[in-house]
Amino acid sequence: AEILTHHVIRLNQIVDYLKQHPLATSYEIAGGLTWSMRGRRWEDAPNRQKWFAVGETLAHISYLMEEGRIRRIEELVDGKMLRRYELTQKGYEM
Repeated sequence: AEILTHHVIRLNQIVDYLKQHPLATSYEIAGGLTWSMRGRRWEDAPNRQKWFAVGETLAHISYLMEEGRIRRIEELVDGKMLRRYELTQKGYEM
């Protein structure tokens, strides 16, 4: 029950973040979520910890995409693929 509650909270945080920040990257979304980082702000967290946080965020993003609540927008920027995310209509109903 505890892990299910965690996932519901995290999914809602991502949806809420995208309501305020449409077309955010996974890194930006992760930085806008609540993390237990021993009192550190996102900006002060070690890169390794950020890497794991973005990985967890991407797993939740994938779930929300499968549910049809968010979609990925891809664009080529300076020869690199940039992936941004936005809510679908179904995501706004969550």
